[in-house]
Amino acid sequence: MRFIKPSIIFVSFLLLGTGCSTLEKTYQKTRQTMANLLNAAEDTYRPALGLDRDIDLQFARHQFNRREYAVSEFYLKKTLANQPENREAIQLLP
Repeated sequence: MRFIKPSIIFVSFLLLGTGCSTLEKTYQKTRQTMANLLNAAEDTYRPALGLDRDIDLQFARHQFNRREYAVSEFYLKKTLANQPENREAIQLLP
């Protein structure tokens, strides 16, 4: 009985140490994979634009949120050419 307890404790610590390093490696791999997936999702995201008269404004808003200000400015100006009183387009325009 005396021999069994120390060996069980030793084996437990051995497995715990091995398990923690494996768990850490798995965590790091999972974290990197998730970061890659999120970056890929951001790069390939396409907005769901409605087919109404404000499609240019919707696209401009989407580009503005993506920090594509030059493209956003073009579509905001296009919106203002068609709807000069559009307050949202006026506010978003730099």
